[in-house]
Amino acid sequence: MKPLSSIILLLLLLETLVVNGDIPEEEYQALRDLFSTHGESWLLNSGWLTDTHVCYWHGIRCTQDWTHVKSIFLANNNLSGSIPSSIGALSFLTGLDFSNSHLHGTLPSSFSSLANLAGLGLRFNQLEGDLSKPLRGLTKLKWVHLDFNRFTHGIEDLLKGCKELRVLGLTDNGMSGTLPRELSKLTTLQNLGLGGNQLSGIVPALSSLTSLVSLDLSSNQLVGLVPWPLPPLLGELLLFDNGFSGTVPTPTKTGRDSLVIFDAHSNALSGSVPKMLASLPNLVILHLQENALSQELPVEFENTSVCCVDVTHNYLMCPLPLGLYSSSSHSRVQASCGWWQLESISSRSAPTHHPGNLVCNSNEPDEFLQSHSRVQPSVYFDPVPHIDQVTQSR
Repeated sequence: MKPLSSIILLLLLLETLVVNGDIPEEEYQALRDLFSTHGESWLLNSGWLTDTHVCYWHGIRCTQDWTHVKSIFLANNNLSGSIPSSIGALSFLTGLDFSNSHLHGTLPSSFSSLANLAGLGLRFNQLEGDLSKPLRGLTKLKWVHLDFNRFTHGIEDLLKGCKELRVLGLTDNGMSGTLPRELSKLTTLQNLGLGGNQLSGIVPALSSLTSLVSLDLSSNQLVGLVPWPLPPLLGELLLFDNGFSGTVPTPTKTGRDSLVIFDAHSNALSGSVPKMLASLPNLVILHLQENALSQELPVEFENTSVCCVDVTHNYLMCPLPLGLYSSSSHSRVQASCGWWQLESISSRSAPTHHPGNLVCNSNEPDEFLQSHSRVQPSVYFDPVPHIDQVTQSR
């Protein structure tokens, strides 16, 4: 029995050594420095800077042998201050999320040492500066959420270097520059949010982005033609508040069934409203107001299944199709003919039989989006993958 008991004791000892594996000192120090972001005021900070093993600290996940930090999830936890440069010592990190915090300053250049990083969440902070240097070489990035910060440069380097990107969110920053041709090569990209920046130039061809579901290029300084043909799976296309010109593209059979939201208002689009848009089977919102569209509004819009159509503030010819005034239509259509009648089209009350004032149906678009069975939330809402998903995917 003695040899057996010795073996059992040895196995227990080995298990203890594995469970309490040594975290390198430089990784310990990086976490200590991270706690300097007013860790005592974090909403949750159990275990931090105590004798508890690092792998039990709140928000920390380790490698299987408990010898390296693999992910840090501290979103919505009241972090404040700047991100310490020692963060680069956590070279085994695959996921990092400090979203919805009060972080400011620039990303340390040591970020470029996080070569295994696949998921990065920093949205809703006050971070600023150029992303080129800190994110250089992070070729394994798949999920990048940097929305609602003050970053100004680096979009070209990011799109060129991260060939496995699935989600890139940079909405409402101060990003300038152009969209590189390499964007067309990102066939794994599913969601691209670049609205609310200062991007300029033309949009490269997008039809090769066979995984793209959502594209937001709104509120920039982009020019040229509306990118067409669309990727086959694209459900959300936001192009409003730019300088796009030319005609509104006519949808083709290929890929047209996926489009749910098409918003290109406040551009310089001209020509007619394509009648094919009225018959897209899954289109819910069509916004083309405040352009330079002319000619007659196609009669196909009398019986369109599109929930919300807005073609006001254009130069459409009068009279508008009489069928649009029918209260039996389940769609809500806002249209006007003649630029001089702008003042009369904003009423949301029951429509009067007047060619310059047209509002049909009382359904609000949000109510329709929530209740309509054809609309899948994943099409127009991009959920941030939980850090566990990132670490498990590696």
